[in-house]
Amino acid sequence: MPQRGFREELWNCTDIYDGIIGPADPNREYWYGQDSGPPDEARFGSVPMTDWIHSFQARDAAAHARTLAIWKRTRSVPWLLAALTHATGKEPDAPALIDAAAQVPHSSPAYLTATWHRIRVSAEQGPREKSRDELDAVLNSPELQDLPSDVNLFRSLRMVSAADFRDFLHFALRSPVLVVFDDNLGEVPDERGAGYLRKAWNPHASLDRDAVTVLNFSTPSDLLEQAALSGEYPTELRQELAMTAFTRGLMLDRDLTKSASELESTKPELQPLVAQWRSAATPEEKRFAAAFLLLRRPEARPYMKPGISRHSKPGTLDDYRDNWWCPVDIIQPLQRQADDDGHRFVLSAPPPSFLDNDSDKTAAEVAQLEKQGNAAEFRQDRSFLGERPSRRCSFA
Repeated sequence: MPQRGFREELWNCTDIYDGIIGPADPNREYWYGQDSGPPDEARFGSVPMTDWIHSFQARDAAAHARTLAIWKRTRSVPWLLAALTHATGKEPDAPALIDAAAQVPHSSPAYLTATWHRIRVSAEQGPREKSRDELDAVLNSPELQDLPSDVNLFRSLRMVSAADFRDFLHFALRSPVLVVFDDNLGEVPDERGAGYLRKAWNPHASLDRDAVTVLNFSTPSDLLEQAALSGEYPTELRQELAMTAFTRGLMLDRDLTKSASELESTKPELQPLVAQWRSAATPEEKRFAAAFLLLRRPEARPYMKPGISRHSKPGTLDDYRDNWWCPVDIIQPLQRQADDDGHRFVLSAPPPSFLDNDSDKTAAEVAQLEKQGNAAEFRQDRSFLGERPSRRCSFA
């Protein structure tokens, strides 16, 4: 087949390109640090392909203006994709870009990319609810057959236009395309440790960063409790959601009756500890029993994590210090840094509109969680909820 060597040829091309461009790389801050100087766009302008790669990868406003100018001059599909990638729904050229993307035929290799960005930019113009039917049609179309990465991206758009929480939970689920170790730079299928991963984590359904961001910072605790009861979620994910809801409920001094029942249903081995909590006679005894339960479960944290969950067996200390929780208010900056380091396009869309009515309540809950610091600093005495002693992230 003509495509048999395409991957290797593309790898060689980009490897040589990255080696030559050096500090002129638009992603130079990741590779070369802050003091590498501005990128030299003229260096590769004489070669159309490298000119396009450089403009496509760049992240500044000048690069977007350049892609727009070249697209307007050439009306070529590759430069349309470059302009769409940089575009937002708030700019004057958005309607023209949307119309041009709608003209890309189904037979074009650019169709799915143009369609995804067209719907994304249109949704930013609002209302996002208008895109539901079209996204459902695309997700059920033959164009997405055997393209799991594309399916995940379209599900991400469908998730932020969800009609209600049940709809959100359904489209929040993603199937990872590939699981590799850090030393697998080629990102090729690797059977090393595959058996361990299958035992520790369900590779067929997970949550990506956009989904956990909504769950952690835009979803009130009562809805988070409902997420653990989602029948379509795998057992491992329901267990993590139940533990998160219970931990968050304790930190917010909420009624833990529902969360405790969820823990019993998803983690039968916790029934003795939950029974001890139920038998407590006073609120103080109940808080102590709940804190004691968390002390026995190092996987406890008041927020969800994206991707592969904690590797160690529940109830055991993790060798790599993935035990209990960091301060809640540093989770989003850490996640944004991880996104930047991974050169990953991350949706900047606001949470689904059905959560708007709960935004004040959720903001108050998140602010209360932020006051309590990390697991080592957590106190049951409400007088300790003022200034915390440090800004560190302590793991046991």
